[in-house]
Amino acid sequence: MLTNKILHRNIIIGIIMLITTSVGLLYTAYYGAVAAFWPAAGFYVAVYYIYKKEVLPGLLAGIFFAIITWRIFGASEPLYYSLLLAIFFVASNFVEMLIFAYLVDKFKIKLHKLTILKNGIGFVSIAIISVIVAGFISTYGVWIFYGSENLFEVYVRWIVGNFLGILVFGSLVIDSYYKDTKLNNGLPNVLKSTIYITVFIVIVYFIFEESGNDFITLENFQIAIVILYLISAFVFSYRMIIINNLIFLTMLFPLYLKSMPIAEFNLEFVMISLYLVTISCFAYIVKNILIE
Repeated sequence: MLTNKILHRNIIIGIIMLITTSVGLLYTAYYGAVAAFWPAAGFYVAVYYIYKKEVLPGLLAGIFFAIITWRIFGASEPLYYSLLLAIFFVASNFVEMLIFAYLVDKFKIKLHKLTILKNGIGFVSIAIISVIVAGFISTYGVWIFYGSENLFEVYVRWIVGNFLGILVFGSLVIDSYYKDTKLNNGLPNVLKSTIYITVFIVIVYFIFEESGNDFITLENFQIAIVILYLISAFVFSYRMIIINNLIFLTMLFPLYLKSMPIAEFNLEFVMISLYLVTISCFAYIVKNILIE
């Protein structure tokens, strides 16, 4: 039975999936089929694991609407290509979340205690298995409509992008659910969060504007980002680290990567993705060890 609470939850999750999927679509390649970093993967495997079938409508609708909209307006292909490829990609995401939830339950992995070695290894292993299996579906869809050229690269990119999304965002969403306090909408907390997010946006903008094409080599800029992440972890919550990541990825493309040649773009994005993974995991682990 679809209660008001479940309906409200599905609407919120649908909006979140629309946003996270759209962020990932900024970094697609090979016919817009795969992204080097797929934040949505972390959200849908974690949210499905927590709420199971009751949130499927919101999860699948949000992913599908983002993909089909992007393909219709951003990909030069027939409409039925866009529709069928969107179905393939959503099916792949669906299989991924099913496998992830099943294996976590089967092997009794405690996702809210990932700093314990057994759980951490289990989480990573299950994420790898999930993306390897689900990647066949999306790759098969690409093969049907675009042939076998670059098919191996498509498959590898799918695995890497989705794995990074689960590694970073999946762990944060799960800890946010289990460990963050309920949202306090009081004026002082709203103002504090707004000020922090504004400062974060301004600093990230300044860094990308001033760094030119040398963000990776400028250690002072990287240290500034690390400090902001630690502040978000200790002063705010795991939710704020998630917001940091989405803001960072959203600003990265138009301010820094958009004008780069494709070869340089790919290399720089890989390096910055690894950097983002590192600082997210660093803030997450430090908070877990020192506070939890």
